[in-house]
Amino acid sequence: MNIFSQENLLKWGGRPYWTNVLALARTVLATGTLITLLFNAPGTLFKESLVAEVVPMCNAVSQYGIWCIFNTDLEIARWLSVLVLLWVISGWFPRYSAIPHWWIAFSYSTSATMVDGGDQITTLLTLFIIPVCLMDTRKNHWHVPTPGRESTLGQMGGLLVTLTYWTVRIQVALIYFEAAIGKMFVEDWVNGTALYYWFTHPTFGADGWLRDMIITAFSNGTVVAFATWGVILFEVLMFMALFLDVKKRKYFLIAGVFFHMGIIMVHGLVSFFCAMTAALILYLQPWHMPVQAQLPAWSRQLWHSVSGGLSGLFTRSSAQEEQTILQAKESSMD
Repeated sequence: MNIFSQENLLKWGGRPYWTNVLALARTVLATGTLITLLFNAPGTLFKESLVAEVVPMCNAVSQYGIWCIFNTDLEIARWLSVLVLLWVISGWFPRYSAIPHWWIAFSYSTSATMVDGGDQITTLLTLFIIPVCLMDTRKNHWHVPTPGRESTLGQMGGLLVTLTYWTVRIQVALIYFEAAIGKMFVEDWVNGTALYYWFTHPTFGADGWLRDMIITAFSNGTVVAFATWGVILFEVLMFMALFLDVKKRKYFLIAGVFFHMGIIMVHGLVSFFCAMTAALILYLQPWHMPVQAQLPAWSRQLWHSVSGGLSGLFTRSSAQEEQTILQAKESSMD
């Protein structure tokens, strides 16, 4: 099948592409970086080490980042970055916030010393989706697309959308593929003991009650081995989700989010969780199919009751005001 055929390009160009899928992914990406900057002072994120004797690290590429531009006062760079990230999360004028969002992510991942894989993934994803965001004419990325807007994209717009969509999907699939294959050449992963060492690591492992629970559960070598090999199998399956139909992808999306939530509980990598959750959304949720958030029945009933009560209150107040005005007019006529 030729995904770049004229028929497919026009089909992609005519889809309601700018939905809350992109909005949700961009918001989660920005939230991860925002949490890092809000809860960590520059002195923590930019520490001198054997790798970086001078911070922030300003090489031929990163010198154009915000941290190197304001290298004499990192607090200015920090709070300017926070403002940009809040702008992205608010959703207003996404076509104008796309490039600044990437610039903030790029600046941090290339200049800071306290970074993880999530920061690099955030930089990649914000870069890849720039072309699509530039074509987003909505005032807010949470708004429903204007009917008929997509039909104006034509064949070239469809080509850009197709390339962006498949670039992101393939990139995320390769992240899982590389993670799985890489583990197969590490002795601790091959012999089934890696999880025990990582979960009980004094610096990166679990703490407190969770550590005690893990040690108890992993006292059985068979349990440790199957859990360790299960991670590799899971990552292989996540790669294979690239080839699944839409209906089956949602199960992998849910499983992936819970998988990375477990990493937060053990290792505390919040920014990595946000980056991978956004990656999973872009990877497994078709961008032209809005995410449908279904609230529990009791919460919907509560909302209807409250909103109905408020509506009735305002209606009664309005009616009383009209009655008062009418009586005043009648009195003045008398």
